[in-house]
Amino acid sequence: MDDVSDFLSTHFSSSGDANQTEEKGCTATLKAFIDYISLRETENFRSRKEENKNSITLTTIHQSKGLEWDVVFIVQANDSEIPLLHEYNGTVKEAGCTLEEERRLFYVAMTRARKKLYILHVTVDSHRQLLPPSRFLREIPGHLLDIQGEGAATKYHEQPSGDISFDHAEGETSTEKPIVNQNETSPYPELMQSCLANDFLKRFEIDDRAVVSHIFHHWAKRQAFQIPKRLLDKIKFVIDERLRGKGYKRKDVLCKLKSLLSDDEALGYAEYVIKWEQIPIDKRSHLMRERQEHFQKQRIENSMGSSEPTPKQISYLRSLGCTITPTSRLHASNLIEKYKSL
Repeated sequence: MDDVSDFLSTHFSSSGDANQTEEKGCTATLKAFIDYISLRETENFRSRKEENKNSITLTTIHQSKGLEWDVVFIVQANDSEIPLLHEYNGTVKEAGCTLEEERRLFYVAMTRARKKLYILHVTVDSHRQLLPPSRFLREIPGHLLDIQGEGAATKYHEQPSGDISFDHAEGETSTEKPIVNQNETSPYPELMQSCLANDFLKRFEIDDRAVVSHIFHHWAKRQAFQIPKRLLDKIKFVIDERLRGKGYKRKDVLCKLKSLLSDDEALGYAEYVIKWEQIPIDKRSHLMRERQEHFQKQRIENSMGSSEPTPKQISYLRSLGCTITPTSRLHASNLIEKYKSL
């Protein structure tokens, strides 16, 4: 209203202008007002741009098209965000155009950086669920990556040891079981138990898993429910109470959870949650880092081991003096690391 008052007082103060407006309508007045606002906002934008030239710019990938910065941070580069898991079962259309569009969008974000690019992803969410990094990160050649933070000890394209193979991380919707060599002992017994226990969570849609996980972990902290069967009985009692109430909005999730509480997988998940809550916080944090590194190595091995080496990898190997022809991206990455260390 202040903008309108200022405009009218400076442009239409005479009675002659008012009579002219009544004869021709308000179209000319409206156009003049829009021009007045546009001119003023243009000047304001220029002044703000000058004042904030050394500030941080927050933007979306779509809005960043055509723009560039010396340093760019891409945050939350997880598989649930890019590519966006938008369908009911938490998957994307692998064979359709959706995945390609998401890949191009991620490429747009990466190419906004002139000098340095930082890509960050979340390891574990607030409900203790492992969040896998974006599948597009696996397509970046290993020799171009400089991994820092908790993942620094494990390179994305490092050849893992052992005979455990996980095709998907814990947070995804695949129901494949881990394949373990019967003659070998897993170096991560906690990981094996976690993976098997979370088959129970995979029976729920991706948006509902947080609700189920929260209920189990909330009551598993209580000393009175440190026995799996007693924990399941308590959860069933809580579900009945909430279903009788009128204010709870996720009753469909509770009904499905109640119908699955008698399964062996529910009992296994209860055992896992109780043992997890009994672990000291410092050791729990260490285990979460180990789990994330373990799943990353297995995912990278499965992906790169079945992919053809890229022309850039082959060219880079030739520049290092390597005469071996790599059979896969993983093989090429290992050769690059080997020849770089010579």
